[in-house]
Amino acid sequence: LIILALVPNTAEFVNAIQFALQDNLSLATEIGRSAALQIACIQAPVLVLYSLFLGPIDDRFSMIFPMIDFWAILFSVIIIVAQSESRSLNYFKGFALIAIYSGLVAAFYYKPDELIPDPGAELLSFVKLGSDSIVQL
Repeated sequence: LIILALVPNTAEFVNAIQFALQDNLSLATEIGRSAALQIACIQAPVLVLYSLFLGPIDDRFSMIFPMIDFWAILFSVIIIVAQSESRSLNYFKGFALIAIYSGLVAAFYYKPDELIPDPGAELLSFVKLGSDSIVQL
C-alpha cells in the first residue's frame, strides 16, 4: 500500500523538494497536503472497491483500523490544521513536523501486535471507539 501511494506522486514530491530548496515553503507544503488528500479521497476507496471483485471474502481489503492507526490519523489532522491556521512556515516548524513524523514511525515500529478482527465480517459499520481496540468504518 505504501508503494501504491508513493509511486503516482513521486513527481509531486520531487517538485515539493525543489520548491522547498528555493525557499518557497508554502507551495511545498501545499503540494504535500494535496498529495495526502489525493491518497485519502481517491486511492483508498478505489482499493476497497477493487478488492470487492477479488477472490474470497477473507482476502478483501477493508477499512478496519487498529486504534493506534485511528489516533495517528486524528493527531496528524490536528497538527496539519494547527499548522495551516498559523499561515507561516519556517525551517524550525519543518523540523518539528519531521520530529513528529519520526515519533509516529517509532510508535508504529515498536507497537505491540494487536488482534485484528476478521476483515470480511462487515465491510461497512459505524465507528466504534474503545471496543476491542479497533475502529471500523
